[in-house]
Amino acid sequence: SLLFMPKHDPPVYPEKSLVKEVIKDHLEFQGISGRATFHGTREHTNPMGSMHGGCHAMVMEEVGKVFAKEELQSDMIILESIQVEYLKEANGTVEVVCETLGRCEQESLHVRVRIQRPGGDRILSEGKLRFSIRATKSKL
Repeated sequence: SLLFMPKHDPPVYPEKSLVKEVIKDHLEFQGISGRATFHGTREHTNPMGSMHGGCHAMVMEEVGKVFAKEELQSDMIILESIQVEYLKEANGTVEVVCETLGRCEQESLHVRVRIQRPGGDRILSEGKLRFSIRATKSKL
């Protein structure tokens, strides 16, 4: 049988600060639309020492959302679906790159988001995300 020995205990955060303090504060958006750098630290890792899968997904969502807002020209964006394929372990600083896969009318955008090593020589994870413009409730 395999014996699993974690490298460290995972940190615990208050729920409302999770995205801002743990993800957004470590993202650096580049001047080019759909590109960012994520500076991963120990707090972003799983017990085996590589970036936690949930962290991959949250980084993809945050960078993808900024890209979708620009592409759909709206601040009222919601994530409708996400599918992530984990290809290789990620550690430290990584690049995040978005590209449009397609549109569904004018209210929905399908985006591929890749987390890769700096320089783009290896894709670490790839996500397919669908963002939509949030419908506002009409007042009757």
